[in-house]
Amino acid sequence: MKKLQDFNSKGDDKNWTNAKLVNSLIAQKARTVSDGSEVYHFKQKRRAEELENCGSHLQYLIDRKGNKRLHNAKFCHDKLCQICNIRKYNHESARLYHVVKYLKNLHKFMIGTFTIKNVKYDRISNAIEELNYAWRKMQGYKAIKPYLKGTVKKVECKVGNDNKCNVHIHVLMAVSPSFFHGKNSLNHAQWSKLWTRAVNKGYTPELHVERKGSYEQLKKTCNYISKSYVFGDWQLNDISRLIDIDNGTYRKHLIVYTGLLKETDNLINSSFKRKNKVSTGKYQTYGMNDNFDYDSATIETYMYKKTNGKTDYYLKE
Repeated sequence: MKKLQDFNSKGDDKNWTNAKLVNSLIAQKARTVSDGSEVYHFKQKRRAEELENCGSHLQYLIDRKGNKRLHNAKFCHDKLCQICNIRKYNHESARLYHVVKYLKNLHKFMIGTFTIKNVKYDRISNAIEELNYAWRKMQGYKAIKPYLKGTVKKVECKVGNDNKCNVHIHVLMAVSPSFFHGKNSLNHAQWSKLWTRAVNKGYTPELHVERKGSYEQLKKTCNYISKSYVFGDWQLNDISRLIDIDNGTYRKHLIVYTGLLKETDNLINSSFKRKNKVSTGKYQTYGMNDNFDYDSATIETYMYKKTNGKTDYYLKE
């Protein structure tokens, strides 16, 4: 039987099969994790079913040149789903890249990572609120406020080595060129002093801030800041910790655009919808494939099933 072959624009295999395998392992763990409540256990069981069924049917349009485009599929949009996270990552990195590309000749960019002490997994939600509050305070300081034109803030949670969670934020900052001139410029010690003052917890939290000038650096930064905690350096026995992280980030905005970056994002999004006369959808990528011949396209449907002892995506006969 014909197996699915799907490649991205760089020629890399999208590897849907591996993502489905990881989903099955996460779903298996989700069924066993419970807080003793029947309601919670039922929700985890239903969630496990959605994870296992996500992307089981993939319908493609294929034109006469052999170009392939995903046309229809059912996705679960769960924050732990590997398939949905890959799709969301592609969307968010493309979204941020278009904003940065639009502004890179007008403003300078910096990327900052701001941390606090590792916290227990039941305090992730509180840690996110503390980080957001501290960052709002820091933006208002006179050493930063006049030069800061817009930000993209991303909350990231990692499984720590001390049985605690490492909660931190990545911030892409668009600043005025004058921010790097003379006394306006801040060194590491000055950044650290401002962040320690904003956190105000009696210790010196870690941070790292650097300027991103070249086109390639900005491109890598867009990919870096868009990644999900599901892509972290975790092992399969850490899946229960991922579920704890997911519970801690419940109803939290993990990526937030502000200022000029938010205005530019809205402008690009509105322009895209007017040009193509479509709603962008949840994970719609910007731009359309002009080389794809929609008029001559045929439909192929692939199903995730077990054939000859091996589970993979096979063409539906």
